Amino acid sequence: MPIAILEAQDEDIPRLFAICSLAFGQTEPAWRAFFPNHWTAAGRIAGAERYLKTKQSDPNATYHKAVDTDTSEIVGFSIWTVYQDRLLDYPPDEAPAPTYWDNADDAEYAMSIIGYIMKQRIEYIKSLKGNAVHLNTLAVVPAYQRRGIGGKLLSWGLQRADELGFASFLESSAMGRGLYEKHGFVFQRDMTIGVPEKFAGRELCCYASLIRPMGVRVSDSKPRNGPVCHQADTQ
Repeated sequence: MPIAILEAQDEDIPRLFAICSLAFGQTEPAWRAFFPNHWTAAGRIAGAERYLKTKQSDPNATYHKAVDTDTSEIVGFSIWTVYQDRLLDYPPDEAPAPTYWDNADDAEYAMSIIGYIMKQRIEYIKSLKGNAVHLNTLAVVPAYQRRGIGGKLLSWGLQRADELGFASFLESSAMGRGLYEKHGFVFQRDMTIGVPEKFAGRELCCYASLIRPMGVRVSDSKPRNGPVCHQADTQ
């Protein structure tokens, strides 16, 4: 099964969003909150429109697609962002309209999740004086997982980080952590996303923070067990 890694184009975005939906399913609370009903046809159309707007508005993000050259099917993708002498711009000039969600509470909940994640990113990028490489998203169609495609999609960002002499970092779900540790990322801690007190009864949103230090070799990274997310922080 030959796989080609190519730069993704605007017309690929609906397929890329569908891959995320397939890969994450309904098991990731943060993804469900930020892209409601993404598993439905209407939800995928709306999510793809937001993905396209994000792609077109960020010149520092690079989108790659993994293509099965036997079938010409896109089976995975990655989004890398290079921060070079600059900090993360957040909040965005144009946030998703509240009408994207079913009600105002769902909109507030979703924005509080992304706000918490962005705060952590901003703090880390600041600690590196605005020089870092970030993996925003990596997803592979479930039927194509565990075939080395994830590693191929990591290659561009890791090579770019090495060329620049920068650390790279990411936020991972529990199921993705092993792939990243295999490629030199070092587990830092498990994070429970802080949300306003009014949402304390909702499902916990957790992720693992991983960093690949400057100049690290894959052999330098040894998987380590981290704490388990138990309770939500509140703001």
